[in-house]
Amino acid sequence: MNPPDSPLLTIILAVKDPPAAQFDACIAAIAALRNSPRFDLVIVTGGSLPTLAESYKARLHRVRIVEQEPRGIYQAYNRGLDDAATPYVMVMGGDDLLLPGLDEAVDSIADGERPHIVAARTLMQGIGISGPSRFRWGLIFRNWCQQGLLYRTDVFTTRRFDCKYRMQADHKLNMELVSDPRTVVRRCEDVICHFSSGGLSSRVPDWVFREDMPAMVRTYYGRFFWIVALLKRQLADLVKGRSRRKKS
Repeated sequence: MNPPDSPLLTIILAVKDPPAAQFDACIAAIAALRNSPRFDLVIVTGGSLPTLAESYKARLHRVRIVEQEPRGIYQAYNRGLDDAATPYVMVMGGDDLLLPGLDEAVDSIADGERPHIVAARTLMQGIGISGPSRFRWGLIFRNWCQQGLLYRTDVFTTRRFDCKYRMQADHKLNMELVSDPRTVVRRCEDVICHFSSGGLSSRVPDWVFREDMPAMVRTYYGRFFWIVALLKRQLADLVKGRSRRKKS
């Protein structure tokens, strides 16, 4: 059990030349949370960074700014993981906003057993409230929103986000972890983050991931779900083909 005032969560914030108002709103939302004194904030920046208000720094347990060449969002997250020294870690972008529900999620890991993943709900721009699937194999149909997940930091002892995938490295990581029956997942009803759908990952498909997806499913879930994944992709291609023909 951690002492009452010890840090519990490292928030890795990846940004690249964020607008000053957007950056201020993002940090203000973090600092406003009840548990903010138990947060470490690691800001990985690939460009210029607006001034971080001293009042926000004072609310947080620790703030670290890391500069690196812009090499993609997952490279930034991996760099931030190198500085994570708390029991849990979460990742987010500069256009996302943490919500008060995160306080309840953090309270749930303050004492007692600590699952490998706390899977909470998010408010997704243009979609509404979204939560993790009930079944572990649900990940072969839809990824869990990355900003709704608190990972126990020790799951990254021997792994990192696979930067081969520019947009869906978190999907691969989640399948690897959740498909393992030894991974303890605690689902949380609290809405902990507003996810902005304006980012690049929301608009550009990861074709490399799409090509590799069936093989991943076979590795992590077995032959039956591998066949399901292949059929799902064929059906999606068929539906998209019909849609294109109708438009033309």
